[in-house]
Amino acid sequence: MASLGIGPRSVLVRNYGSVDLIKSIISDNTIQLVVNSTLDWFQNTACVSGSLFEIPLDISTSYDQVNMTVGFAVSAINSMSYQTMDVPYVISVPASMLASVFRVIEQNGARRRVHDSHSYKFSDCDRVSLLLPDLDIRFISGMIRLGPTDYIRHLGNDTCQLLVTYHRSTDGIHSFNPFLLNNVNVRFSNSSMFLCDSVFRDQ
Repeated sequence: MASLGIGPRSVLVRNYGSVDLIKSIISDNTIQLVVNSTLDWFQNTACVSGSLFEIPLDISTSYDQVNMTVGFAVSAINSMSYQTMDVPYVISVPASMLASVFRVIEQNGARRRVHDSHSYKFSDCDRVSLLLPDLDIRFISGMIRLGPTDYIRHLGNDTCQLLVTYHRSTDGIHSFNPFLLNNVNVRFSNSSMFLCDSVFRDQ
């Protein structure tokens, strides 16, 4: 299977200056890749007004610049890498934060089991997903709030996959994969990543 690097340090970004991934232009499963567009074009053509969010790519250089909150659990992290489609989860978090999500699942009677090496499945999805906490990622430039619909995937038969994993290595770098977010467009330039709600979002 062929792959194409589209991250902030990819050949595409270096050669063209920017790469946009715009969701749901034609259908729910369609993504349009646009290179060398202006930020104004991306914002005015693909984004819901007022939803554009910029993350400078050097945002992870200071320890206290990135903080995560899951329910009442708060953690400051050393740095965050921005993954592309090679990871099957939205975000990796400290183990204590993932435990907060597990508690909600299990205290409400749902069964949890390992889905693969990076994610988990749980039962009673329709009921329990309404009780799951938001996951806030706070940067100096602002905050991204992930609701349960952003970090779970419905598998059918009232079962869901949790698209959150815990950080396994000791390098202090957590992963965030914006391409798995529902109805969110992503733009990479040489200096920033931009996210926005897609004007072509699912109806």
